[in-house]
Amino acid sequence: MLPTAEHRTTPETAPDEAPLVVGDLGVVVLRALLENGVGYVVSSWRDRPTPIDAAIDDARERILVPRGVVLRRLRSLAALEPIIAAPSGGITGHPPRGAVVFAGRRGLRPALEQFLAIAASGGIVGFCFDDDAARIEDALVIDPEPTAVGIARAIDAAFVASVAAGRPALVVIRERALGLRGAIRVRADRSPVEAAELDAHQRSEAPHATVAEAAEAAGLVAAHRAIAATTPAGERPVLVVSGPLRQAAERALAQVSASLVAAGATPWTDAVAVVDARAPGVVPAAGGAVAAVLADSTAVCVLGARAARVAERIASAVPHPRVTVQPVDPGTARGEQLVGAIAAWVLERAADELDDPARA
Repeated sequence: MLPTAEHRTTPETAPDEAPLVVGDLGVVVLRALLENGVGYVVSSWRDRPTPIDAAIDDARERILVPRGVVLRRLRSLAALEPIIAAPSGGITGHPPRGAVVFAGRRGLRPALEQFLAIAASGGIVGFCFDDDAARIEDALVIDPEPTAVGIARAIDAAFVASVAAGRPALVVIRERALGLRGAIRVRADRSPVEAAELDAHQRSEAPHATVAEAAEAAGLVAAHRAIAATTPAGERPVLVVSGPLRQAAERALAQVSASLVAAGATPWTDAVAVVDARAPGVVPAAGGAVAAVLADSTAVCVLGARAARVAERIASAVPHPRVTVQPVDPGTARGEQLVGAIAAWVLERAADELDDPARA
């Protein structure tokens, strides 16, 4: 357990209920790294450290060194690659899990693309503050909800996907998460030795998956079925959302549904399946559950940054008669923008029903 002033429990907490840790972005990330059994950390410490760097530095002597976690400084990508590709097993006996913190906020994309292409010997997760990284295609780049729980879950999924693919995964920390204060449930720490042994066992049981397969296995690209199988007109619509947009998009769908009911139409939105792509540059793997939902659809709307490019790639992988594009930046999108974007798509598809009440 992370011994920090941020940690607290309450008398009301049930004995079998995990206590809370309350803190800033750095505490949340460090907590998740301990729970995932990280064996080494490559930090970007500079004159103005990031919140993650500050938490790592504060925990250096009290927590990380006693656990056998190796701490290094990020000097250059050339110096980083040997660490990721062939790190010393050390106390783990196997290539350990690692974390890398990239400090810059702009202009890192070329270096991050190189980082994500390295053949990793152990699970490796990077953190960056340059949101342009979310535009990198065919790589394990995660754009999480900017909350404590969302970031912790993204780190969990990143390690799972990295081990499966044999490639680094990257978690993008957007500007609005830098001042984060949040609470997460404390889970048991996993030792670096245990984590490395589990990863070695998994890799001996299964060969490296493709990036798309690894993303789907880690829950980074998931399909959520609709209440109804089809619309009254027989359509099977699918809404593809990228980045941290799923919950907001579902709220917007509910508002559009209420408007349809008020207009005297059957809620067309009950038949909308949602594909949640938290790794926005990954197209669903052929044969996967998500690809099956897309292949069964008759109308697809892509909602997110670079939606046109995503729609083009989805259409080439799984042909569709109609693909609609609604460009929305997950980092700046407001509720009314999502409602308007989804309404434009839904009302277009529902126009025939509204014109013909007998079909309602």
